[in-house]
Amino acid sequence: MTTIAMEAAPRTNASKAQKSNTNMEAGKKAFMIPELSEFAANKMYVWSYIGLIVSAVVAVLSSLLAIIGTACLFWADKAREKFSDKRTEASEHEIVRLNHETAVLQNDVAKANESAAQANRETALVKERAAGLEKDAALAKLELARIDPNNLPVTSLHADIFLTVQGSFDDKLMDANFKHVGAGIQLIGKTGPIGALGCSDFKAVAMSVYGFVPPVTADEPNSRQFKMSFDWPINNSYSALVRNPPVLNMVDGSQKQLKLRSVNPLDNDRILVKDLNENLTSIRISIVGLKGRGLIFEGSCLLRINSFITRDFTFPKEIDASPISCPIKPQ
Repeated sequence: MTTIAMEAAPRTNASKAQKSNTNMEAGKKAFMIPELSEFAANKMYVWSYIGLIVSAVVAVLSSLLAIIGTACLFWADKAREKFSDKRTEASEHEIVRLNHETAVLQNDVAKANESAAQANRETALVKERAAGLEKDAALAKLELARIDPNNLPVTSLHADIFLTVQGSFDDKLMDANFKHVGAGIQLIGKTGPIGALGCSDFKAVAMSVYGFVPPVTADEPNSRQFKMSFDWPINNSYSALVRNPPVLNMVDGSQKQLKLRSVNPLDNDRILVKDLNENLTSIRISIVGLKGRGLIFEGSCLLRINSFITRDFTFPKEIDASPISCPIKPQ
C-alpha cells in the first residue's frame, strides 16, 4: 500500500504542474502579452529601473516635503500662538482700558446726575424763595396799599384862605361877634355837598386899593383883606357826639349805642381820601359884610387833607354877597 501511495504522489504533482502550465498559457493568451526582442527587453528593463529610481527619489522628496511642511506648520502654529497670545493680551488690555474709561464715564455721569439733582434742589429752593419773596412783596404791596394816604380815611381837613376883595362892606358884621357865624367853607362834590368846615380863625382888615375900584370918598376904605382858617372836625359838642356816639345802659342790662345824625355829612360817614379826591369838584366860601357886588383883587385857598395832601382852587374875578364858588385846580 505504501508503494501505491508513493506512486500516486508523483502522478499528482505532475498533474498539478501540467495544470499550472495550462493556466499560464491561458493567462498569456488572455492578456495577449507579445513576445519581446532582447533590445526591447533591455530597454524596458532600463526604463523600468529608472522609473523605480525616480519613484524612490520622488518618494524621498515627498517625505522630505512632508517633513518640511510639518515642521513649517508646527513652527507657524507656534508663531501664531505667540502672536495670538499677544493679540489676546492686547485685547485684554484694551478691554481693561475700555472698562476703565466706561467706569470713569459712569462716574462722570453719576457726578453730572448728582450735580443736576443738586441744581434741581437749588432751583427748587430758589423758586421757593422767589415764591416767598413774591408773597412778601404782595403782602408789602397790600400793606402799602393799606397805608397809602389815598386809602386812608379822612380824619382831618384844614383850609387857609387869603382874599383881597374890593367892594362895600357892613362894618357891623365885621365885629368879632359875627365873624364865625358868617364865614364858612362847604365842599362840593359831583353829586352835591360833601361836608362843611368850621371857621377856626378870622381876620378882616380894612384897606384902600387904588387904581382898581376908586373909593367912594377919599377917607372911606374900598377893600377888605381876609385871612381865614377852617377846620374839620368842627370843635363843638354835638359834632363830637356824632363822631363818637355814647353808649346807653338799658333797663334790661344791655347796652345800646346812640346813633346821631349831623347836618354835616363828614360827621356821619367815613370817607376815604381817594374818594374825596375823585368826588371833590369845588368849594363854596362864605364871607361876611359884603354889600352888593365885589371884585377879588387877589386870593388863594389851600385845602389840606389829613395834614399832608393839598389841593388848590381858583377864584372868580367878580363876586356878590352869595357864597363864592371856587373850582378845584387839576393836579
